[in-house]
Amino acid sequence: MTEKYVFPSEKLAVEEEYLPAEGTYLENHEIRAAVFGDPFLDREHYKATVFPKMGKAKVPHVGEIVVGVVQAVRKYSLVMEIHFLGEEEVFPPYTGVLHLANSSRDFVSTMEELYASGDIVRARVVDAKTVPVQLETKAINFGVIYSLCERCGTVANKIGRDKLQCTQCDHFQKRKTAIDYGKGILIE
Repeated sequence: MTEKYVFPSEKLAVEEEYLPAEGTYLENHEIRAAVFGDPFLDREHYKATVFPKMGKAKVPHVGEIVVGVVQAVRKYSLVMEIHFLGEEEVFPPYTGVLHLANSSRDFVSTMEELYASGDIVRARVVDAKTVPVQLETKAINFGVIYSLCERCGTVANKIGRDKLQCTQCDHFQKRKTAIDYGKGILIE
């Protein structure tokens, strides 16, 4: 074959010449690629194979530290789009849910007291078998690591435990912040 890579469903050979092997399938007597990758036609064993170019997808595991963006905050939970598993960026992002009971060691009555849409949050996976992934932020190194002012959209600086102040308009806002808020550290 003259092509370097093949795409899924691309014809590789016919059934009379080769047998389908790893990374291929048979359809209407034609052997087609099942994955994107390097095609290999084994003339000695009469097998058509496609070696995948992409690695296996990274999936979250219990105890793994994740970083993502808060998409929606409800009274007792929030939905987060997870962009980093450990220090590795993932695409497409996973969806995670953080429940109020798993959000803070302190008593809080609503999730709105701790987080807002657009916050960048570091969390730990507590259940990876469900979809969406279940998260927790009780430890001091988990919580908001970057936030913008609710009023003007400027960067907010940490001025105390779980308290932020806008650098532009001096607006104060409460957040469950990680101990290293604003230092640009994704995973600690």
